[in-house]
Amino acid sequence: EVFVNALEGSTQFSALFYETFDSNRGDVMMLYADDANLVWNGTPYNGKGEILNLFGTLPPSKHTVEVTAD
Repeated sequence: EVFVNALEGSTQFSALFYETFDSNRGDVMMLYADDANLVWNGTPYNGKGEILNLFGTLPPSKHTVEVTAD
């Protein structure tokens, strides 16, 4: 049951994250702490402001999330 709950939670989070990332990247920042860190292609970004600036430079995207549990 713990595995099922973890799988459901991670599936819901992934769907929310990528749907928001694809449709309105500014809103995805609500999922990041103020002092979050991100490394993108080897370049570090520190804090929400730097991460948001990075996301603003990326081209439009469309993600499809598929979950399988073996």
